[in-house]
Amino acid sequence: MVRSADYGSFVVDLSADGRAVGVEALTLERPLDTSAVLEALEETGHLPDPDTHEWVRSFATQISDLQDRVEAPPPVRPAQRSQRPLELEEVRFLTVAEVASIMRVSKMTVYRMVHSGVLPATRVGRSYRVPNRAVQDYLRASAASLRALG
Repeated sequence: MVRSADYGSFVVDLSADGRAVGVEALTLERPLDTSAVLEALEETGHLPDPDTHEWVRSFATQISDLQDRVEAPPPVRPAQRSQRPLELEEVRFLTVAEVASIMRVSKMTVYRMVHSGVLPATRVGRSYRVPNRAVQDYLRASAASLRALG
């Protein structure tokens, strides 16, 4: 993947030659609009065939099934993490690229998580730094939600 095209509730990941290589749903709050996904794929030059139509419908169904079974992890507040405040030297900050690598998502996904408040971050000049503990807490909460699915 080289870049992403943002369509609001989903993102289409594009290769260097502009071909669609993936679709990322950004929210479970509303059903994935399959016709919008198919239109977005057409915009990238990918003419959806019957298999693609079926895959998009299947993907939307899987996502709607998740919405019914998984609760979003609650935001982690500093008071929930520890009784004592962290000393500054105990805090390790990660770049957006490091967070993306750890979570195995694109940098754009991390930026969206920061801007939506899912991951806390500190702005340093034109860059963001995310506390390592916030990433670990998010992953731990997400893993717990997945374990609940069985």
